[in-house]
Amino acid sequence: MLAGCKLIGFVPTKNSTLSREFYEGKLGFKFVSDPHLALVMQDGESMLPIAKAGKFTPAQYTVMG
Repeated sequence: MLAGCKLIGFVPTKNSTLSREFYEGKLGFKFVSDPHLALVMQDGESMLPIAKAGKFTPAQYTVMG
């Protein structure tokens, strides 16, 4: 069913500025855009929207792999 589709994961953040510094500076992702709801990063053909979330509890497990 999903074989012909590209999946996109979303990672939440409370601070999009620090998230951009981490994903761009430490992990080497390319900055794409910073629209209202999510910071968008890219690595190769993989897109990573980082959702701007006011409140959330960080997961105690892997959210991206």
